[in-house]
Amino acid sequence: MNEPNNLLNIGIPLQRASQDTSRPNGHGYKLIDLCKNSNLYLVNGRVGEDRGIGQPTCKGSSVIDYAIASFTVLERILKFKVNEFEPLFSDIHNPLTMRLNIHTASGKHHAVINNELTPRKWNTKEAKHYSENINKETVNDINVILNELCEHFSKEKLNGAVERIGTLFVDTAADTFGYTQARVRARHKRENTRNKAWFGNHCRTLRRKYTEARSAYKQRKTPDNKQRLLNASKSYRNVIRKYVNKHNWKTEQRLTELSQHDTHGFWKLLKEKQDPTLPPLNTLYDYFKNINSSDDNTTEEKDPSFNIDFEDTTMLNESILQEEILAVVKNLKNNKACGIDQIINEYIKQTIGCMVPVYVKLFNLCLNMASFLIRG
Repeated sequence: MNEPNNLLNIGIPLQRASQDTSRPNGHGYKLIDLCKNSNLYLVNGRVGEDRGIGQPTCKGSSVIDYAIASFTVLERILKFKVNEFEPLFSDIHNPLTMRLNIHTASGKHHAVINNELTPRKWNTKEAKHYSENINKETVNDINVILNELCEHFSKEKLNGAVERIGTLFVDTAADTFGYTQARVRARHKRENTRNKAWFGNHCRTLRRKYTEARSAYKQRKTPDNKQRLLNASKSYRNVIRKYVNKHNWKTEQRLTELSQHDTHGFWKLLKEKQDPTLPPLNTLYDYFKNINSSDDNTTEEKDPSFNIDFEDTTMLNESILQEEILAVVKNLKNNKACGIDQIINEYIKQTIGCMVPVYVKLFNLCLNMASFLIRG
């Protein structure tokens, strides 16, 4: 790795433990080269409960299931574990469990996320007051920072300036429109498999036997209990497959019968089976019918602006002009959801008069220094 000292600084060993004594094949060497060239690290045998162990992940003898992470992700791993083999979900592979420590990004002051105070929705009637409430001193301070960065560039200061822009927008929105309590969205309830039409008494019986076998194996990991778990999971998986296929076959037979004798019942059954999140069939039919139709009598006129010489890269290196930024901002659509920074298009459009000099300096600074912003 190019930065081995980073691992030592956070207490992660350079040498990865592994109980797999077999020699890597061609795919294994390719994986190692990929990690070396991309500054990635194999998590197995380095952190969590697998630290210094390198537990096998396949057939109890080899490690072929890996978790791969960059250094930034690696230092945020709170837990890593190679779980016990679960025959219901895989034939030979052990599942991996990994828990990360992730901090939710939020702006300063009023910009708070997750069930706390956030700015109210955009109000067109108050739009004029929003642009008036923009703190001009803060805008001037950002301009000064960008001017200093042109002489002495620092990526940290650049990201700090961008964060101040986001905070300025959100704070102004909170001062203009007031605050509201962010509502926590209810989690989508997982559909219970036992409520399926095909889940009958036989499935319930084998499910209970599988649960008992799994509990017994967790308490006492003996060869007999392991074989009992394998048999129970195999029986449960096979009966589920059998009942699902049987249910699908009955549905097909019913659809065939209804299409011949009861057209009304046929379409009623189709509507019941249709996923509500999918578009109607007639909408898809009209869409593909229109895109595949062409009028031979019409000739397409080519826009001369698209005659680009791809060998000439001078256009890509030209400075970004104020007129280009104004044109892009003008085409931003209203009533669009914000990102994690809570900035909506209306904030940008309403303040373009005082902020466009900042954008010109900021974008050209990123272009000239070939620096990408971490957050905006």
